[in-house]
Amino acid sequence: MTSYPCPEWLKRRRITDEEYGRWLDHQTSKVWMREKKHCKTACTTPGELKQVLHVAAHASNGRDPYSGARFFVKHLRAGWSDAQAHLNGNRHYLTLRRCMPSFDHVKGLGHKAYELCTRETNAAKSYMSPTQFVDLCRRVVHHRDNQAPTPA
Repeated sequence: MTSYPCPEWLKRRRITDEEYGRWLDHQTSKVWMREKKHCKTACTTPGELKQVLHVAAHASNGRDPYSGARFFVKHLRAGWSDAQAHLNGNRHYLTLRRCMPSFDHVKGLGHKAYELCTRETNAAKSYMSPTQFVDLCRRVVHHRDNQAPTPA
């Protein structure tokens, strides 16, 4: 049986190997089902996908590679599905959820390249490549910076 030790950045935040393993299992299942639904999986088995995601988790430094936001990992202990039930109805639910770590395709569906980013970035980036997403962000900032203030 393959061992999946917790990345150091998660250990520093008091996540155990066991908690990380449960979270990685859950994430692997979610990503596998999503890719199978779209017939775009590049991995031949869930085990292969789990290894690819594990490598991506270890490549992360605990921060979103685009925004620098620190991942909210407190609910990795209970598992995301338990955390969802706990957070439903909580007015801070969306704020907490947006900073939770999420695996994103670096090159789009059908490729074995993943990175860990916040759910917020993953949702905003959607189908875009990293270059396209950064270009969009620059255009948004440029437009907002050059827009005339609206009267109150």
